[in-house]
Amino acid sequence: MLDRWAAFLRARAPEVGFNSVVLCRELVGLGERCCASTVAKYIAPWRAALRPAEATVRFETGPGEQGQVDWGSRWIYLGVERVRVHLFTMVLGFSRRLFAKAYGNEDLESLLDAHSAAFAHCGGRPKSLGVGLLR
Repeated sequence: MLDRWAAFLRARAPEVGFNSVVLCRELVGLGERCCASTVAKYIAPWRAALRPAEATVRFETGPGEQGQVDWGSRWIYLGVERVRVHLFTMVLGFSRRLFAKAYGNEDLESLLDAHSAAFAHCGGRPKSLGVGLLR
């Protein structure tokens, strides 16, 4: 039943995090009758193909020693408009405390604001920051 929607589902599934409820709702909006569990089974192989093959070894540090920062981005819908949101994240190495904040871009002003906000959120800054380690 869903084969005729394969191109749509292949394109849309990663955009909505492989959420079968969202995909089913969108298919209903396009005139298709469906069930979220059926959509979940249909897209399961695509989702599985994107999973990392091996587990990551946990990185251990002492309190206040190290944090990791990185940018990521996602396309989201704000109402009917599709926009890219840039997410700054900082994870403390010892406690795994996470800070995340969304921005419209990754310019210097956003970068400096993100670090300032992250340090304020955590009550200080670690001795060192690793950059680009979260991907």
